[in-house]
Amino acid sequence: MRKMDEMEHKFNDQTIKVGYTMMLLMLLTSAIFQRIKTGQWNFDFFVVVIVGVVQSASYQWFKYRVDRTDKEPSRFLYITIGLVTIIFTLGLIALMF
Repeated sequence: MRKMDEMEHKFNDQTIKVGYTMMLLMLLTSAIFQRIKTGQWNFDFFVVVIVGVVQSASYQWFKYRVDRTDKEPSRFLYITIGLVTIIFTLGLIALMF
């Protein structure tokens, strides 16, 4: 298998970005529609929130891996892991009832 050149890599990154953005917009639209229709947040909203938190945490993690002397990303990462755990637990509890 040959390696991608820079242009193909850029096109691949752009298509992933567009697909990811469309997926989040569709999930958010579905969650808002269900909120209006039923008066409750559903699993779609839960997924959108978790994906947003994980995306910002992974950005901070990669930034931390580049410069290990900067302690801000690692602190943000630990706080994010804690928040994701709490939100995930509350979401699972809410889905059971």
